[in-house]
Amino acid sequence: MSRVTKKREDRREEFIEVSKRLFNKKGYEYTTVDDIVDAVGVAKGLFYYYFESKETLLDVITNTFIEEIRQAIADAISREGLSAIVKMELLLEASGAIKMKSMALVEYFHEPRNKHLHLAAEERVMKFLVPSVEEIIRQGVREGVFDTKYPHYAALAYIGAGMAISHERFDRLSRKEIVEMVAAYQTLTEKMLGARPGTFDIYQRLVKKNLAGFTSSDRRSSGRPKR
Repeated sequence: MSRVTKKREDRREEFIEVSKRLFNKKGYEYTTVDDIVDAVGVAKGLFYYYFESKETLLDVITNTFIEEIRQAIADAISREGLSAIVKMELLLEASGAIKMKSMALVEYFHEPRNKHLHLAAEERVMKFLVPSVEEIIRQGVREGVFDTKYPHYAALAYIGAGMAISHERFDRLSRKEIVEMVAAYQTLTEKMLGARPGTFDIYQRLVKKNLAGFTSSDRRSSGRPKR
C-alpha cells in the first residue's frame, strides 16, 4: 500500500471513529455532517470524498459493528483448551462490550421505523452466530455441562430469546427491570441448554458492570432531544 493510499485510509478511519463517538454522544439522527467535519477539523467536501451521505457512513459503521461481533465469536470458539462454559462467557463478554461501545447504533436500530435495518442486521449475524453457538453447545454436551438432544435448535432458541429480549428499550427500563430481565434470560438459557442453575451467573456479573454506566435516569439526563 502506497503512503498516499495509507493516508487516505487513515483519514477515512478517522471519520468513522469520530462519527461513532458523536453518534454515541448525540444519537445518529441528531448528529449532522457539519458536526462530523467540525470534529475532524476538515472541509465539508472531504466528507463526501469518502462517503456519499451520512446514510452511507451508517452502513460502513454497521458493517464494522457486525464484523467485530463475528471476529469476537471466531476468537472465542477457536481457542484451544477452553471449556464450553468459558467459550460462552468469552462470547458474551466480547459481544456485550461491542454493543455497549456502539449503544447509539443499537438504539437506532431498535426504533420502530428502522425495523428493516434491524432485521437485516440480525439476519447477517444469525448466519455466523448460529453455527458457532451450536458448536459450543455440542462441546458442552460432550463435557457433560449441557444436556440437550438438539444442539442446533437449542442454539436457535438461545439466540432467538436473546434477540427478543434485546428489543427492549433499555433507556426506558429501571435498574430493577433490567436486573429482572437478565435474571429471566439466565434462567431461560440454563433450561434451554440443560445446564445446572447458576451455570451462567456471568449474566449477573455483566449486568452489574454495565449498569454502572448505563441506567434509564442517566440516559434521560444526557441532554439528548426527546423523540
